[in-house]
Amino acid sequence: MDTSHPRPKESHMNRSALTAAVAAVALTITLAGCSAPTTSEADSDPITATQPAEASTAPDDATSAEPAPPAEPEVPGLNTPLTVGEFEFTVTGSAELGATIGEEPLSHTAQGVFLQVDLSVKNIGNKSETFFDSYVTLVDVEGKQYDADSMASIYLDSAATWALGINPGNTMAGPVVFDVPAGTVAEFLMVKDNMFADDGELIALK
Repeated sequence: MDTSHPRPKESHMNRSALTAAVAAVALTITLAGCSAPTTSEADSDPITATQPAEASTAPDDATSAEPAPPAEPEVPGLNTPLTVGEFEFTVTGSAELGATIGEEPLSHTAQGVFLQVDLSVKNIGNKSETFFDSYVTLVDVEGKQYDADSMASIYLDSAATWALGINPGNTMAGPVVFDVPAGTVAEFLMVKDNMFADDGELIALK
């Protein structure tokens, strides 16, 4: 009679292996369940979630609007008085006179052509003021500046003598003559109240 029990021993070993396999599968499922992300974690981007939102680059209308540039002062034209210092200047017209003015034997010939500007000067101060034609300058469309020809006005039929004093409230009027190149297009008369000022105020000749 065989007293050994091989089959029960084999059965015991099989049960142990099966138990170990089941335990391993259960452990795997448990670990997988613990490592699976939650719904909120799966839906979020871990990179963008930790970065601050970018500031808007859209300009703020209230702060980015540039201030409007100051308006250019309006230049007075013909028959519009302009006050500079103690004088009130008014240009009433202008005309080209040609290359020669006056009558023989008392005539005067220009280097180019003569251009006449009719000017009125009023003393608005409280004492006598002397006005010289060197206080006015002709400006052409290219910005070139021309001094008055002081000798030219004496050949015209005019009572104006620009080197005289003007008493308060009085006005002196007459032509100021400029010797300019032929074809010059005059645009402004620049006026000032003394011979030492570099620049003056403009009066349009149109």
